[in-house]
Amino acid sequence: MPDIILKDQNSWASYIRGIFDTDGSVYVRKCGVGLAYRQPIIDIFSKSSEHILQIKAMMEWTGFKVWVEGNNSKIRMAGWGNAERFF
Repeated sequence: MPDIILKDQNSWASYIRGIFDTDGSVYVRKCGVGLAYRQPIIDIFSKSSEHILQIKAMMEWTGFKVWVEGNNSKIRMAGWGNAERFF
């Protein structure tokens, strides 16, 4: 990730949104008793583990609850609150 992005917290939201537009996905997963509850899942993929960990740190610093999966190749967040705030 370019230093100009890393050092400018005001650009983080735009950067993450741009990465999502090219390397992200969103879907609704059924969960809960009888699979009656639905929650949105937002994923961002990258082949670079370093890039994923940088994005994760940015998102956590801005208040999102995220986790990394897929051998550090995917950031995932779930829930309506995260989705509404993200979009």
